Amino acid sequence: MVGLIGGGGSFIFPVAGASNLAQAGACFAVALLARRRSRLRAVAAGAGVPASFGIAEPAIFGVNLRLQFPFVAAVVASAAAGALLSVWDVEAVTLGTAGVIGVASITPGYGVRYLVCILSSGVLAFALTCVWAVMRRRGTLDDPVDPGVPPAAAGTLDG
Repeated sequence: MVGLIGGGGSFIFPVAGASNLAQAGACFAVALLARRRSRLRAVAAGAGVPASFGIAEPAIFGVNLRLQFPFVAAVVASAAAGALLSVWDVEAVTLGTAGVIGVASITPGYGVRYLVCILSSGVLAFALTCVWAVMRRRGTLDDPVDPGVPPAAAGTLDG
């Protein structure tokens, strides 16, 4: 908040937007790779949409942390987009939603750069998650990484 008043802009908000889109991209990849009519597919698709508009918690805690690597892919993608946002000097002049519609909060003239960065973070997270699934030589992501040890949130998606 002090950065908005004293310096004219804040870099935190655009980076948060890139992070949200990266979580959404990883979630959509999980939805694509999960078995048809599975509960994971429904949860992943349903969690990816709000993440695109600034509410990433369902994607993070409901899907990506459960499977571990989609979360890592989203972190890597948001770091890459954050670096690009920094190089391009993209800042927010007001507080708002950290998602696609957050472009209204970006410094005038930098909206296209913001959109390029956040969309690239979503695409990169999507691609990294898909590549990970192919490298695991499985067509689905319905099983936890280690079948012997269920993740902490494994029981939350059951019937």
